[in-house]
Amino acid sequence: MSGCYKGITEDDLTGALRRNEMSIPKYAAARDENEPEIIEALEYTGWTVCQVNQTGFPDLVCGRPGKVMLVEVLGEAKVKKYRKTGGLTPEQMEFHRSWPDRIHLISTIEQAIDLGVRERDGAG
Repeated sequence: MSGCYKGITEDDLTGALRRNEMSIPKYAAARDENEPEIIEALEYTGWTVCQVNQTGFPDLVCGRPGKVMLVEVLGEAKVKKYRKTGGLTPEQMEFHRSWPDRIHLISTIEQAIDLGVRERDGAG
């Protein structure tokens, strides 16, 4: 995976936990089954990709020098469960309504490559 956490050592994290500066969730957020391949495709097109585990917030924050994009990965299970909202949970719908910029919704490797190239080259 990408180098999102470059420069942060295990000692840094342990110390922050001991000082109560951060917490570890009891349960890991469920990830979409297609997310690893989508991350790989975005990284292939030159983006640094960070996974986010925050209710309602998009799954991925992707960056390049001078550019940031938010990406919601839509797995098949999520689309089936929330088919009336295009695969978004109620919390995600609320966040999307309040966010002042575009949030990209993708579900395939092909869409990830297309998005990565288009946004990288400024044709988004």
